[in-house]
Amino acid sequence: MWDVDRMASLAVERAVLRLSGDETADRDLVIPPRLVVRGTTAAPRG
Repeated sequence: MWDVDRMASLAVERAVLRLSGDETADRDLVIPPRLVVRGTTAAPRG
C-alpha cells in the first residue's frame, strides 16, 4: 500500500527546495513499501 500523505509531503518539500536552488533535492528518494495483509490473501502453497 502506498503512503500517499507522506509522498505528497515529500514532493512538496523537495519542490520548494529545488525552487530555492538546493541541488540536493535533485537526488532519488526511496520510500519503503508497507505490506498490507488482507482477508482475501491466500495461504502459501504446500
